[in-house]
Amino acid sequence: MFLTEISVEQKDRFEQYMDKTIDWLVGKAQLLVFAIIFLFFGFKISKFIAKVLKKSMDRHNVEKSVSGFMYSFIKGTLYMIIFIMAASIVGLQVTSLVAIFGTASLAIGLALQGSLANFAGGVLILIMKPFKVGDYIIENSKGLEGTVVTIDIFYTKLRTYDNRIVVIPNGCITANSIVNLTTEQRRKLDISICVSYDSDIDKVKRVLYEIKRI
Repeated sequence: MFLTEISVEQKDRFEQYMDKTIDWLVGKAQLLVFAIIFLFFGFKISKFIAKVLKKSMDRHNVEKSVSGFMYSFIKGTLYMIIFIMAASIVGLQVTSLVAIFGTASLAIGLALQGSLANFAGGVLILIMKPFKVGDYIIENSKGLEGTVVTIDIFYTKLRTYDNRIVVIPNGCITANSIVNLTTEQRRKLDISICVSYDSDIDKVKRVLYEIKRI
């Protein structure tokens, strides 16, 4: 008997909820139609804008990984703006949605701050191009050096002179200074040569010049 009363009470509440929902939909029918039309065309325009920006980045030889990410980011941001505007057309509390999105973004950012730093570093490296694949670089904070094998969004891989692969987080690279040894075609190389005090200096110079010609 008790279970029956509970089920009847729940049924009545459900029916009341459905009646209120239907009344709200009927009252907002015209606004809902406008909001759906706005969403449809808004999403189309947002996608078109993102594609135009991606093509512009491709024409300026921006890395594929960066242009692909920026395309997804811009499109997602525009979609979110269009959705919030459509919600405001229907009459929903936009401030609550913005607060929810802001809180969620803050929580995600705090949880992934290390990864986000590496990601931001990867984007900066791919855009600013302080080095490229094939360059020989030295990372000054840890003294790591080698030939750049790959530049990913989160990590950069180096091959050392003894054929080891070193994986460096991009956040470390952008936060510290690096030395690119292969940017210029020519560079100065200091070589110390010890000779005896009683050596013939002219002969030493002559030998060095001959070696230089070789």
